[in-house]
Amino acid sequence: MSRNNYYAIGEEMIASGFEYFAGGGLKEVNGSDSKKPKPSLYTLADEAGYKVAFINADAQAASAADKKVILIDEHLADSSAMAYEIDRTDGM
Repeated sequence: MSRNNYYAIGEEMIASGFEYFAGGGLKEVNGSDSKKPKPSLYTLADEAGYKVAFINADAQAASAADKKVILIDEHLADSSAMAYEIDRTDGM
């Protein structure tokens, strides 16, 4: 119902069964209520058969044999977005 329902969006992403996701990471990985944290979306993704890679070396090691993959860019421009390609430097 809202783009701010980060946890629910993460659950829908995992339930979709799509084979490949890449980006800057998930927000509210344990939900928005710090007093009643929910299971980590990354744990749920792993349980659903996704290989979750947080570092470039793991991302490069991903292959078709992994079937379903979530790649998180380790070089973020800020806490919510990946760097624009034009702004990237060598090694990013």
